[in-house]
Amino acid sequence: MKRMEIHGLAWLACLAIAAVAFAQTGTFTGIGVLDGDAESAAFGVSDDGTIIVGHSIDGSGDAMAVLYEVASGSLSAIDRPAGWATSTGLGVDIDSGGSVHITGEGRNSYGNMQAFYYSSVGGGTFTAIPFLDGAAPETGTSAGNRLRVADDGEAMVVGRSSRGSDPDHAFRWRTTSPGGSLDLGDVPPSIDISYAQDLGFFLDAQSAIRTRVVGTGFTSYPYGGSRPGAFSWSSQTSINSFLGFLDSSPTNDSQSFARGVSADARYIVGNGTYESFCGLNLQAYLYDVTDQDPEDTGAPKRPLQLCADPNYPNSRLLGYVPGHEGFSEALAVALDGSVVVGCARSVIDAGGGDCYYGEEDAVAMIWDPYNGARALKAVLENDYGLDLSGWVLIEARGISADGTVIAGTGEFNGVSRGWVATVGPMGPVGACCMPDLSCVEVMETVCTATYRGPGTLCQDVVCCPIPFPDADLDGDVDQSDFGFFQRCYSGYNVPMRDDPMCTCFDRNKDGDVDMYDFGEFLKCYTGANVPWSQGLTPDCTPTP
Repeated sequence: MKRMEIHGLAWLACLAIAAVAFAQTGTFTGIGVLDGDAESAAFGVSDDGTIIVGHSIDGSGDAMAVLYEVASGSLSAIDRPAGWATSTGLGVDIDSGGSVHITGEGRNSYGNMQAFYYSSVGGGTFTAIPFLDGAAPETGTSAGNRLRVADDGEAMVVGRSSRGSDPDHAFRWRTTSPGGSLDLGDVPPSIDISYAQDLGFFLDAQSAIRTRVVGTGFTSYPYGGSRPGAFSWSSQTSINSFLGFLDSSPTNDSQSFARGVSADARYIVGNGTYESFCGLNLQAYLYDVTDQDPEDTGAPKRPLQLCADPNYPNSRLLGYVPGHEGFSEALAVALDGSVVVGCARSVIDAGGGDCYYGEEDAVAMIWDPYNGARALKAVLENDYGLDLSGWVLIEARGISADGTVIAGTGEFNGVSRGWVATVGPMGPVGACCMPDLSCVEVMETVCTATYRGPGTLCQDVVCCPIPFPDADLDGDVDQSDFGFFQRCYSGYNVPMRDDPMCTCFDRNKDGDVDMYDFGEFLKCYTGANVPWSQGLTPDCTPTP
């Protein structure tokens, strides 16, 4: 954000235009179908929420990958090579120049499913992603499940690929090395078959861009046999790590799945066995890797067990949608972990010890820390007053980084259709004072500066600099700032000037600016061109 020089009464003018209302509105629409087609589905959302990808299916059942533009409502086909019979878009991102990058899977000219990468650069290019271990396209199978573009412009795809006669493995493919895919390898303990579902980027201690890939493999831990187990792979260590199970005491029936990760690689979502309903149970989770790094193999607990531990409030079990107890699945998460989407189903007791998951009552799920797990359709109808007559929302598959754009699969009047919804904050909002003294009304989890409390309005708060005496916003507290203080000084029990900056100087909120407030000013004083810090002025109270 550009720093503005603010002098004299210009500070007041800036504050007067700073209050920005956050509109609590929502929208819902189907993405439609290509001309002549019968069905569609939506699977991926770009981080900025402007593009949705999925497929449109013709009367013969063949799928064509499609791109849906949220702003214009237009649906277009993603060109594929001659000979490819089908294609489906599963992941999408947009680079800093506005070019669109897409991954997915399709049936190649040999009739086998193969991962692909598409870029709109240069009018559009379609690349068939090579199989692992040189597997031939006439015999191999693969899928590209997710794509993201790093800040340096490199696009990365993750998915799963066959390896000749060996079990399938998760892979990572990069546009800077298009000739081959990186085999992410086995996952200890005893995971061989593996599938990569999502990836995010983070900076290491040297500010280098690193990748975290999450997915699911099959493990014999701890009781032998083979069962699904969540894993995380980091380019920082090039090591796969088994994330364990939600159960504190795993059994031979324990399972876990990693379905998605936030764009900054901090939050991992998925589901796993926990407790039991009629002998069946899979519950959604949100795992914060800062609670315990997945690569920390010396930790006393497997990471996913922290989701059920109240000592780690950022990692948690997400519960169930009311009326759909027994199965919840988290598929995608917003950047700050404040919104998670997925699906929910019920466990059906057929009697005689026969239980199954009810596919016929599957519903798209949305979760936030204020409201818990809810049916997305009910939220759109009840909280936003939208008319979804004829619609059944089955799965929410993708979400934008800010948590406001959601896409998924469903049915409209009994016919499969992709859809996109836009929502506002999922919890109480409040005034958030930004470093330039502007103000927005957002949830506390979204506020990146000074949050003034739930229910506060920008029109009712005064946004002060941090530290409060830095009236000219130049990063130090010096004679220039003292000049502002002098203009506000009124003396003991003398009402101060009606000026927002004077409100900031009134540290004990007694309606005047006097010697007490001057003492608080001095505690923050640094001198000209000496950047303020708490360590430099330990007695300073910088915030309002």
